[in-house]
Amino acid sequence: MFKKDNEKLRKAIAAAGWDIAQSSYLKGILFISIAIATLISYFVNYSDVPYPVLPVFLLSFGFLLLFFNRLPYFFAFQRAERIEADLPIAIRSIAIQLSLKLPFEQCIRNIADSGYSCSAEFGKVVKEINNGSTIQQAFSKMSERVESTVVKKIISQLILSYENGRTSDLKQLADELSSIQRFRSKEFSAKLSFFGLLFIALACIVPILFISYSMISMLYFDAKINILNIWVFLAFFFPLVNLLIIGFLYFKTPKTFSGSTIVPLSSKEGQIFDQLLHEKRIPINFATLMKVVFLFSILSSILAAYFFGVFGLLILLLPPFTYFFFVYLNDYRNQEIEKNIPDALFQASISEGSIPMDKIIKNISRSDFGILSQEFSITSKQIELGRSVPDALENMKKRVSSDIFGRVIGLFNLCYKLGSNVQRILHETASDIFELNSVMKERQAIIAMQKYTVLYGGCLIVPVIIAITINIVSGLDFSYVQNFTKINSEQKSIMIQNIEQASQVYVALYVLLACIFVAYQEGRQSKFIVYALLFSFLAFSLFHFARENLKIM
Repeated sequence: MFKKDNEKLRKAIAAAGWDIAQSSYLKGILFISIAIATLISYFVNYSDVPYPVLPVFLLSFGFLLLFFNRLPYFFAFQRAERIEADLPIAIRSIAIQLSLKLPFEQCIRNIADSGYSCSAEFGKVVKEINNGSTIQQAFSKMSERVESTVVKKIISQLILSYENGRTSDLKQLADELSSIQRFRSKEFSAKLSFFGLLFIALACIVPILFISYSMISMLYFDAKINILNIWVFLAFFFPLVNLLIIGFLYFKTPKTFSGSTIVPLSSKEGQIFDQLLHEKRIPINFATLMKVVFLFSILSSILAAYFFGVFGLLILLLPPFTYFFFVYLNDYRNQEIEKNIPDALFQASISEGSIPMDKIIKNISRSDFGILSQEFSITSKQIELGRSVPDALENMKKRVSSDIFGRVIGLFNLCYKLGSNVQRILHETASDIFELNSVMKERQAIIAMQKYTVLYGGCLIVPVIIAITINIVSGLDFSYVQNFTKINSEQKSIMIQNIEQASQVYVALYVLLACIFVAYQEGRQSKFIVYALLFSFLAFSLFHFARENLKIM
């Protein structure tokens, strides 16, 4: 039995993508479990909690060991979901390339180089084929590495398509996967309202009840509540509960295709932002602009701090906000381009007869597809000036950071090099992207609901309600029970100050967790910085405003 469990754990570690031996992992989780359980026991021993230390240590150790033992299975499942997210469009791409009479091995190699979530696994398949394995053997190993029934089904169909040369079954399977993804999105969307209410209850109502109970008990009824316990609950326990709920929402949110994988603060991102400045006819590159903004913010903050005190230092937020303004502009630009791609491809596919690629590019440039037509217009002019079609298309691909757009342009290039009739291919690609956009819109609706609940609702409502609660409880008149409490005004002031400080720590941790969650859900982790700066300022401003102005008389 233990041997079978060890084998399952080994497979789970491999399926999670962790490069660590099973024995090393077991030793590591044993050490971490003992260390954390010891800390918990130490806290219990020196607090007012009336529990014996040994049972607390054993229970904590057992729970932690079980948690870390199940962790690889959980991450294996998450990795499988991420791989599944891009599979519909990847499988359609393979089917289209096979219909262009491209060799099967080359189709797999193209997917491996395309930047999908599943590309790394296809890259391993290509590597094993190059090392002498058959296609069946290479895909069989991929099936073992990914704990997913969907992936195993797709691998089985890919092997069949390789053996009989049929592509219709691949397209049908891709359609089925898209339908499953849409069903999962709708199912999760139906459950999200309940999770939102649960989150608000645990993030706001429960801490407020705890604060009210602690303050009334200590201030008016002389209850022996340790200040350290209040700090632990507000600065550790409640944030931990919030983290668990946010983590649950994050991991339960259906994974779908991500439209851009551009690395924040990379040279490629700088080139994209240079292009945005060029389009606005601003004669400066992005790096120089940021240097100017940074220098201006430093000098202005010194002057503003002299007149407005600490609020003058807010000018130091100008550089990060400038950067994220460009991030927003680029995201908006990509969305506009991706929205018009299906219409442009449908229009190009209904032309009569076989049309050369440069004529298709010119027709799209003359149409009313906004930014997409502008990009094709630049490419058309480059071709007229003597640039080859592949080079002009590749240059357009570099100017736009959308992965969807990049793959469409890659298909254009492939069709041009193979000399294929592109009308049918463009029609199929347009249908695929139209379906993909529908799935992504459903995901964006889910993210918007989560953002309103977790970020806007929590970060703006929670600090106000907590501040009002402190005001109400500290202002209650319990003079008729003075005989039951021995607390003096100085002790009362110290207790209120500690609860206020602990509450602010709780608000800060909540804001950070909420900002991380929303940024990761949107697929732009770098947005965490601007979210954290903006909502931390709003949360603390609202907290202090409510604390000073919303008092009972």
